[in-house]
Amino acid sequence: MQPIFSIEIIYTDAHLVEIAVLVSNGRYSGSTTIYVSSEELVELGRKLLNFPTNSSHVVEEDFGEPESYAYLHFKFRCMDNQGHIGLEVNMYENLDNAISEETRSRLYVLLPIEPAGLDEFAKGLILMGETEQGSVAMKVV
Repeated sequence: MQPIFSIEIIYTDAHLVEIAVLVSNGRYSGSTTIYVSSEELVELGRKLLNFPTNSSHVVEEDFGEPESYAYLHFKFRCMDNQGHIGLEVNMYENLDNAISEETRSRLYVLLPIEPAGLDEFAKGLILMGETEQGSVAMKVV
């Protein structure tokens, strides 16, 4: 599988959107679905516009709750002083299908991402949140 990070809206209702998230570093991969508000997508997109402003700039976002059906934690950060950006993704899924917390499906990956494509990704998230449709993918290097 090619390295990728993508988010797609797969269902909408009056209060929430369901997103499908796919992540792969080329060796390890995972996917999940989770309900979020469209405002959360817009908010994350706005936080990522013009990221980073300095080498200690960090953007973190949680979708869902750690103890719920599905949970995603994103952390965008500078990996060095040269402008290389990393995306940490921590994903838990389907607590109700697990026998215990220890057997719950989970994935943690660190993805080096293409800095030049981050603003386009951010704009795509904002558009998805505003229109409640579409998908966006980020180039992983």
